[in-house]
Amino acid sequence: MKCKIYLFFLAFFYTLLSVGQGHYAISFSDKNNSSYSISSPYQFLSQKAIERRIKQNIPITISDLPVNATYISTLTNLGAAPIYASKWMNLVVVEIVDTSMLNNIQQLSFVNDVQIIKSSITFSENKKKFNKLYVETTQELDYGSSSNQLKIMEGDFLHNLGFKGNGVTIAVLDAGFTNVHQLSAFSSLWNNNQILGFKDFVDGDDSVFVEHTHGTMVLSTMATNIPGSLVGTAPNANYYLLRTEDALTETLLEEYNWLAGAEFADSVGADIINSSLGYTEFDDTTQNHTYADMNGNTTIISKAANWAAEKGILVVNSAGNSGAAPWKYIGAPADAPKILSIGAIDNDGI
Repeated sequence: MKCKIYLFFLAFFYTLLSVGQGHYAISFSDKNNSSYSISSPYQFLSQKAIERRIKQNIPITISDLPVNATYISTLTNLGAAPIYASKWMNLVVVEIVDTSMLNNIQQLSFVNDVQIIKSSITFSENKKKFNKLYVETTQELDYGSSSNQLKIMEGDFLHNLGFKGNGVTIAVLDAGFTNVHQLSAFSSLWNNNQILGFKDFVDGDDSVFVEHTHGTMVLSTMATNIPGSLVGTAPNANYYLLRTEDALTETLLEEYNWLAGAEFADSVGADIINSSLGYTEFDDTTQNHTYADMNGNTTIISKAANWAAEKGILVVNSAGNSGAAPWKYIGAPADAPKILSIGAIDNDGI
């Protein structure tokens, strides 16, 4: 009965999707009268972020300036609730309950576009598509159960040369990091102050350790350091744990969450973004991506990945698990031309 009600609602009131309650992305026309200046980058970028740009000869531009605070305040006064702003794309994500304000917002001189990215309408249950993690059980050397997977990628060779992530900051964008603050596998990270920070862009708080295990598994392949049991590829690196994926839904809002996470990673000076996420289809099928969209410059998340790369961050993203599925292609942001898109291998390295 519930599904029939939803179908009836969608059939007769479909237009509400474009003007209904929910989350919206509101883009601005400019950054005029900003209180910040590119000549004073320390006001909005960390020392490490600035050093990364200097090292790679990347100029600080207007895209680095924060969004005009006056514009955001104007939206707030109209009744919109800001969630976060994107300096790269000069927009703000807001939640709107009273849709009567939409026309007033669209009439503002500094507003370029208003797009709904998550409706309050509940759609049928989606099937989240995370990257499958291949964890080997071969017991060998000091790598323990991680021996085979490290050797396939020649991680042991890099370790022997001293490349274990020392001095490198990695931002992991995922669906959650359940119990990372308690599991003994990650004790070395906490004992050595290698967890530099964590943030939840889905719920707007720091509850990254109570949500989803996918990020925990991803982090374990990189950061664990238990000789004789499990050793990751970068056990000596520093990490930021950022939750951008909502495992309960599949909406465009999650791509904007990823954008916010990438901008945060840039601002704190991350060297690498690791993301095992991909987006093609959504609960609201009218927002689905097409294969034609997989050109590296259409989807919000792929644009965000390109921006991050242009700021000097090495973005490493999963190619996806859809090779044998009806979609069968890579998903966004794996299509972004300025990042590394990584496919999976089996026990034999195939």
